[in-house]
Amino acid sequence: MRPTVFGATGPTGRPLVRQALDRADEVVAFARSSSTITDARDVGVTSAEGSP
Repeated sequence: MRPTVFGATGPTGRPLVRQALDRADEVVAFARSSSTITDARDVGVTSAEGSP
């Protein structure tokens, strides 16, 4: 599975990204600034940025 997590740097998004990685999913982490996605260093995380 390849879920997209919007708000990946927030209090809900960060654990969701971690949980998906623990299940060996490939994750797209979406946040306002991709530089704040600390999990992007992990294998299986693609970062994307944008604003509402």
